[in-house]
Amino acid sequence: VWIVGVFIMGSLVLAPVTLLIIATVRTFGSALGFFYDLCGSVVSAMVHYGLGRIAGKESVRRIAGSRLGHVQRQISRHGFISVLFARIVPIAPFAIVNLVAGAMQVRVRDFLLGTLAGMSPGISAIVMLENQLQRALQDPGIGNITLLMVLAVFFAVLGAAFYRWYGTRPLRALNKGL
Repeated sequence: VWIVGVFIMGSLVLAPVTLLIIATVRTFGSALGFFYDLCGSVVSAMVHYGLGRIAGKESVRRIAGSRLGHVQRQISRHGFISVLFARIVPIAPFAIVNLVAGAMQVRVRDFLLGTLAGMSPGISAIVMLENQLQRALQDPGIGNITLLMVLAVFFAVLGAAFYRWYGTRPLRALNKGL
């Protein structure tokens, strides 16, 4: 329970969720770390989503200005995809995505499923890298070091390719409509 609390408080102060994930995996190991990270991320996201709902559209409208109407229509029509995309390609801080989704009335189901599906691959990648880093530090043989480097390059290239492929498309579509 206290891990979930750390995730909630961490995202309130805009701590990078990636650092919270790494710390949890280092503390509890791969399996428990993944479970705690996913629980902490999802519960924290839901709390901040609720805060966004409470704050309402007007609070977000003051920040986003006149563009909010179109963006709100896009997100409400494509809530799951919008949340999934924001989780896989972090185009905004974790807490901000949660607050905006709540304020824009994304359906709870879409938000929850998008968060679960979008956070799982990233957490898995961090767990794999952390696990291999521990192996390389304990046994700095050529095999462990090579595997660590291969995994790091693979995830970096995969992330860059995903962002390049998908990262600009939704932004261009939104800009055309705004």
